[in-house]
Parts: sequence; C-alpha cells; structure tokens
Amino acid sequence: MAVVVPTQTFAAGTYAFGPFNVQQGLTKVQVVFDKSAWTDPAVTLDMHVDISFDNGQTWNSPHPDVDPFPVGFTAEGGGLDKFGNPYLAATLATSLPGPTVNQRRLRVNAVIAGGSLTTSVSINLS
Repeated sequence: MAVVVPTQTFAAGTYAFGPFNVQQGLTKVQVVFDKSAWTDPAVTLDMHVDISFDNGQTWNSPHPDVDPFPVGFTAEGGGLDKFGNPYLAATLATSLPGPTVNQRRLRVNAVIAGGSLTTSVSINLS
C-alpha cells in the first residue's frame, strides 16, 4: 500500500497525514519526504509516526520497551553526501509491530519550522 501526497508548498506549521488502516500481515513502513527543492538549511522538519492497535482509539505502543513507537526524525534543508551530491530525500523506514492485529492504524505528524517547505510525501506499507 502506498499513500502519496503530491508536491506542494507547506507553510511553517504542524501537519497530520492519515490515519491509515494497516492491513494484517504488513510489517514495514517507509516515509519519504522529497528534498530536491528543499535547499534552505534554516527550514527544518520534525516528523514522527504513531501507531494504534485499537482502530485509533489510543495511539503509540502499549509496550514502549518492546515496540519503540512513536518513531521519527528531524531533518533540515540542503546538505551534501560524502561525494558532494545534494540529499534528495529524508527517509524513515522501520518495522511495524503487531502483524497479527487487524485494527492497526498509522498516522504521520510533521512540524515545519524556519520557513515554507516544498515537498512531496510518500508513505509505503509492506
């Protein structure tokens, strides 16, 4: 399953994507923010993924010592890899706990600061 938010400009602020149903048996999530137009290092993104095991009634893992949700990252615009090439994506990939649970849901929350951000978002479940 893939959810794609097309390229658009997001003003500084807080954004929520989802929640999304997670089919039984799926064990991975990958969230990708396109960085090709995100060159200003003053613009930052703080992103995290929450999980629910009861169809969205409660969020995050009931056993945080075993299931490390919420998970996330903080990224800034610009940046070069060790070969001098610009970074093209900010990516989070992690395992999903509870593959036998049939009421899992995911949501992605993002806080953009320091200016506007032009990006697309892909959320892939497998």
